[in-house]
Amino acid sequence: MFDWANREKFVDKKSGLPPNINDLFETARKITNGTKHFDQKVVTKMQRGFSSDFSDDFQRPLIIVREAKPELSVDKLLHDMIEYWRKEKAAGKF
Repeated sequence: MFDWANREKFVDKKSGLPPNINDLFETARKITNGTKHFDQKVVTKMQRGFSSDFSDDFQRPLIIVREAKPELSVDKLLHDMIEYWRKEKAAGKF
């Protein structure tokens, strides 16, 4: 999506995105490239929990384990990325 909206390849150190969004995009890039090339780029773990649609007070069922960064739930990653794109679209960026 970044490539299409910005007409250039996503490079995390040159993206110009806010740091928190840039971090999400880099994590998503690692997941998609790892899946596409059958090369595990991101470690995940499953645990008992509920999606954030239920409540933010419970632990989440699917977690992304990141080196030197806090763990991140997959539903939070997706929610924050979708919200970013909604705001970009509303601002007329694409």
